Formats: sequence, C-alpha cells, structure tokens
Amino acid sequence: MLLVSDYMTEKQIFCKECNQELNEKDINCPNCGSKYKHIMLHFEHTIDISHQLNIKAKKEGIKKPILELVQGDDLCKITNSINYKERSIDRGNNKYLEKVINKKTGKIIYICEEPLDQHINHGSAKFKTIKKN
Repeated sequence: MLLVSDYMTEKQIFCKECNQELNEKDINCPNCGSKYKHIMLHFEHTIDISHQLNIKAKKEGIKKPILELVQGDDLCKITNSINYKERSIDRGNNKYLEKVINKKTGKIIYICEEPLDQHINHGSAKFKTIKKN
C-alpha cells in the first residue's frame, strides 16, 4: 500500500524581465515596471510504504489451506489508519490467532486466540453454524 500526499511549502514570485523578487500584491515590478511574472511553487511529497505478507500452505486432496498466515500492515477502514496485524489459521491443529497492534503506540487494539472450530460470528465466519452431533 502506498499513500502519497502533496504539500505546497513555498511560493516565490519574480519579475520575468529583471528577476526582482516581488510581493503577491505587486501588480507591476517596482524595479523595471514590467507586469510579467515568474511564479515558483515548491511542493514536498510524503510517501508512506506499507507491507503485508500472506502465506497459504495447501495439502493435496484438501480443498482449504491447512495453514494461513497474515503478517504486516493493514488499513483499518473505520479509523482510516494503518495498524500492524498478525493472523494465523491453523486447520491442522485447530487454532485461530489474530492480533492487531497500533503502529504508533504499540498498544494491542484487538486479540483473539481460540480453537478454530469455536471461531464463529467473526468476519467471514459470521455465517458459520456450529454443527451439533
């Protein structure tokens, strides 16, 4: 994910004829009387680069991956901020772990660690039902 923002940090106005620096209010150059201006704008760019690693381990004959790992930066749509996320779905050992950490403060925002077969009513698991024997 790449976020780019522009900020104009400086504006300079010069006479196009004699290169005298002018004020914004100057209509004509006080040095030569020319009305032609050369305007220089200076912009700064801020670039924030985020990364995320996604790994899936599959086993022949089994439809779903036996292991899914997510680790890295994740955009929170509610706060529009980037947090650090770790998620592990281990179907072979029936384990689910998800942890979300605020990148600026290091504070844990969310943590969920439970057996995978009990991980229901969360995200895409909202529509799962518990199988009764």
